[in-house]
Amino acid sequence: MINSKENIAFIFARGNSKGLVKKNIKIFNGKPLISYTINIALKSKLYDRVIVSTDSEEIAEISEAFGAEIPFMRPKELALDDSPELLSWKHAINSFEQEFGYKLKGFSSIPCTSPLRKEADLININSMYIENKFDLVLGITETYHSPQFNMVYKNKDHLMKIMMPLSTNITRRQDSKKCYNITTIGYTGSPEYIINTDNIFDGKIGCCLIPRERSIDIDDQNDFDIAEFLYNKRE
Repeated sequence: MINSKENIAFIFARGNSKGLVKKNIKIFNGKPLISYTINIALKSKLYDRVIVSTDSEEIAEISEAFGAEIPFMRPKELALDDSPELLSWKHAINSFEQEFGYKLKGFSSIPCTSPLRKEADLININSMYIENKFDLVLGITETYHSPQFNMVYKNKDHLMKIMMPLSTNITRRQDSKKCYNITTIGYTGSPEYIINTDNIFDGKIGCCLIPRERSIDIDDQNDFDIAEFLYNKRE
């Protein structure tokens, strides 16, 4: 199997979403949600191919209409609520290489639940990966919460405890270690690393800071409504 110079963007979109039914193709500002991710991936000119990995014929048909490729379908067992995302990544890489007969140079996953991302976000993640010796680069965004200060857990008696208490008492968030949330803006990395790892955080993982106003991840109707409001406000 020959090596390739191609960078491939994969969009993973299963059909059986529970938090928001048919979330990935729900109409967002007049178009299916997944179309925004397909469009920005194509428009960025970063990728040689944009491929949607899905178990749904409906999602596949809509994705092709907006310019994505569907060279293979995802098995149903990799599209369940508890299916690890990493296994879908491995399946996509292996299926692509078997289908086209060459190894990938670069792998990107661009979730379709972040319609507020900009081209610059994908470009910056890609550049961070190319210019450094990371196994994988992902987007992060600032958070006002810290497990050392205002993040708690509760036991069965509803007694609350700080998640990660320090030996010295912290009374202000500003005194705790600065924390970030992982976004679903995009992931770019080495296909070989993804195939060989059992945990994406076992390697050398880089990050790229994304503004909070572009980092919303749609998981339920409330997220969807907020994202649509912010999108229309920005436009």
